[in-house]
Amino acid sequence: MLLAADGLLACWRPASAEVVTAALPAGLVTAVAVDDDGCHGVVCDADGRVHVWRAGSAAVTTVRADAAHLTAAAGAGRCRAVTAGSDGTAVLWDLTSATALGRVPLDAPLTAVAVGGGTVVVGDGCGEVHCLDLLAGAAAAVPDGVIPEQGGAAVVPAPRTGTTDREAAAQLSE
Repeated sequence: MLLAADGLLACWRPASAEVVTAALPAGLVTAVAVDDDGCHGVVCDADGRVHVWRAGSAAVTTVRADAAHLTAAAGAGRCRAVTAGSDGTAVLWDLTSATALGRVPLDAPLTAVAVGGGTVVVGDGCGEVHCLDLLAGAAAAVPDGVIPEQGGAAVVPAPRTGTTDREAAAQLSE
């Protein structure tokens, strides 16, 4: 379970009662999500920043997403997450390197996001729902790796877990 409040990120593992915390830069927290693998968390704030965290680490990587107020986040497969903002943009993130893989601009402020069956669904301030194939083609584009420490070197590839890119793409489409 991932919890965030202004200035603090906490991961609580109910099975072991273990709590791991990490400091966040000051900012109003607007959304929290965990990737489908449970290895990475993402926290959005009202200043348009995305804070990416690797489970068990004390370090948080902070990147500027947009100047917009980020309103929602959802985890996706293969260490990814999607954020949505008041500027009408949905962004797909690779959480292993804290980088944006793709953006879809829409014409109204986004208020909600969900990921399922290989599709990203966003709701906007006009009451409309949009289905995006933001995940299409992204499964093989990013190597496995770890999030670098703040100011650290580039991503160091990690060994594969046995799932091929074709298998991962099939899992995303299910």
